[in-house]
Formats: sequence, structure tokens, C-alpha cells
Amino acid sequence: MNSTNIYYEHEKKVINTIRDKLKSSGFSVESEVSLSSQLYYPFDGVIYDKESNPYVIIEIKKNLSKQNISLLIQHLIAILNKTRVRFCILTDGEDFYFIDRFIKDSYVLKKDKFTLDEAIEKLINEYEDQPTKTKAIYGIVKRKLNKREYSYFNTIKNLSENDIIFESGKYCFTDKIENEIFSSLLSEETPKEVCRYTSLSTVFNMIKNKSIRMNGIAGMNDRSEITFLDNFFFGNVEREKSKEEIIQINNSFIISCSDQLTDNLTQWRLYADKGAGCCLIFDVQKTFHSKNFLVKPVRYIDFKNEDDICVQELNALKDLVNNNNFELRSLGKWSHFFKPKEYEIENEVRVLYQQPDNQSDGKKWLITSDYSIINPYCEFELFNESTPFVLKLKEIIIGFNCPQSETNKMQLNALLFEKKIQGIKISFSNIKSFR
Repeated sequence: MNSTNIYYEHEKKVINTIRDKLKSSGFSVESEVSLSSQLYYPFDGVIYDKESNPYVIIEIKKNLSKQNISLLIQHLIAILNKTRVRFCILTDGEDFYFIDRFIKDSYVLKKDKFTLDEAIEKLINEYEDQPTKTKAIYGIVKRKLNKREYSYFNTIKNLSENDIIFESGKYCFTDKIENEIFSSLLSEETPKEVCRYTSLSTVFNMIKNKSIRMNGIAGMNDRSEITFLDNFFFGNVEREKSKEEIIQINNSFIISCSDQLTDNLTQWRLYADKGAGCCLIFDVQKTFHSKNFLVKPVRYIDFKNEDDICVQELNALKDLVNNNNFELRSLGKWSHFFKPKEYEIENEVRVLYQQPDNQSDGKKWLITSDYSIINPYCEFELFNESTPFVLKLKEIIIGFNCPQSETNKMQLNALLFEKKIQGIKISFSNIKSFR
């Protein structure tokens, strides 16, 4: 038998031994499992908890006494961070190292060894001790976030232990509490009116089809917008997204508008073909109610400004997430309403639509023309009173560089009449000079 076969038999024996030890625990063990497309080899084994979530990665080496344990642990910590699995058992079949990526000592060179029985007992105890730990996490949350100057003070002040749950191997807030926290960080007031700069062809298609398009966030023109808050919480590193995160990205659709920037030269230059397009004026429908739509002004952040209360609040949440096995499950949704301070001049208001996971009706796909990104989009009826949209078009301003502007104004009015669309004003930009 060659050395490869001997090593395979050794791995198999260790996995079977662990499997036998866990037989009556409700946990399961699988060998040769791949949890990440960024890793070029499968793991020797994975232990799944009672809810079938990956709970422990098993890494088997030969003769650990001759290995550099500190380097191995550092390597495995990186793998745990990438796969978002919490624990790892490193073993040669004789010695067992139990690694927890949320304990800082895991990064230290020295590590206590366990017997197999001790390692198994430790992982089961960690799992079954969740009610006690949830109570401890509740205490940590109250200490870190319960500051009177914080905008989410009242939410945390009235927080109960039942508002923190343990799910899929993570502590987290209930959806209601987390939405309250993030909403408090943004402006309470939604503007009554917003404007959107776009091309003439987009306006033509919108009226012709009597619909408005919302594009998937993966194809946004500034890629850093998607990762701005993610990088703050988790560092500026490439982090493989979970299946749930990928689903959330492709179920999230956005329209970017501006507040109080009607007929603005900079906006014409940047977003309306240098004045050859149009500026659309919308009323925000206050009576429109849908849990799947969110209309909020963007919050502009300079993380270097430690005197900014919002920065302090986000740092408190970051500390909670990075040091306590805590997860903000709606971070992907709310992150679209935070941007770097440099963009503050845009006065941006965003409309976010989150399609329910079990619904794909109306979703279509394309390749974006600017960045060649495969991206989903949704279209919504814009002029149907029986199925109103969150934005109601009331005016089209034709840009100062629009070709054949008088003729196009006439033809837009004709198209609106033919489509039986009433109440839309068409005007010209007041900007007279442009370099």
C-alpha cells in the first residue's frame, strides 16, 4: 500500500471515530466536503449541528508533534473566517486542537491539546449552552449600545432578552429590532419630492412601456457602493459571500434619485448625457405602503471623524459583531443607504425594493452595457392608479443639450396622449450656458 493510500485510510479512520462518538448526539459528520468555491480542496470532514448547519471543520494532519502548530492554526482561522464556520478540530488522530475563531486566543501561538472525548464534549457543550450565552450576549448589547446620545437609545433601552436569538450558529437581533436600529441611523423624514436624471431613450421607453425599471444592485455604476459598509464591518478584504447573501443581492433592486437638486448643472453633466437627457420629477407617495419597499435619504459617513455620533454608533455595532459571534442579518439591505462623505453633494435619496425569496415573478436578466455585469432587473407599472408605484411622475424637464428639443417636447406630449397618460408637465431646463 503506497503512502497516499495509507494517509487516506488514516483520514477515514479518524472521521469514522469522530462519527461514532457523535452517533447519539444529533450531530452528523461528512467527509471530503467543499464549503467554499475559493478553496481548491475539500475539507477532510465537516460536523453539522442539529439544524444541519456546518458547525465544525475537521482538519487531519500526520504527526502534529512535528508540525508548526501556530502556523496551522493561523491558516485554519483564515479558512474559518472565509467559510464563516465557527469551530475547527485539528488532529492527527492522537492530539486534538479545538479552535474557535471568535476567541482571540486562537491567534496566539500556544494552544491546549484535547483528547477526542474532550473535544467532542466541548463542541456539544458550546451548542447546548446557548440559552445561558444568549443571556450573556444580551448583557453585552446593553452595555455597548445603551448610550443616551445614540439615536437607537430607546430601542436598546426597551430591549428584552427575547429580542436576541441564536440562529444558524450566530446571535442576532429579531428583524423588528434590527430594522429599528438601522432606521434610527438615517433621517426620519422622507422628502415629498425627488428628481432623477437619465437619458432621453430611458424616458422614451418608460412612457412607451408605461413602466419604470429598477436594476439589481450588483450592476451599480460604483462598485464601492456595495462594499462601503461591508468593508467597515469586516475589513477591506475579499470575503466570499454566503448563499443567503448572494440571494439577497439578486433580490435587491434600486433607483437612485436626488433631493433638492432639480435642474442642477452637475447632475446634468454626470447622469443625463451632459444635458442631452432629461430630469424626471417625482412625488413620493406617502400613502404607498409595502414592507418590500424602502425610501430613505442616504447617510454620508466619514469614518475618520470619531466625533460624529453616527460613526460612534456604527463602531459600537462593529465591535458587537466582530467580538461576540453576532450577526446583523439585514446589513445587506441597510448598507445601500450609507455612502462616503465625498458624495454628500449628491443629496441622494434611494428607493430599494427587496423581492421576497420565494418570488421571482417579474425578474429579468441582462448584461449591463457599462461594466458587462450579468444583472437582474424588475419593471413596475408607473401610471396605473389601481397598482400605484412608490414614485409618481409629475414632470419631465428636457435637458439644455437635448437634440431637437422642441420637436421632442411635442412628440413626448403626443406619446403621453396616445398612451392615455395625463397630468405630466413637460418643460425645458433653465440652464443657458454650458462648457
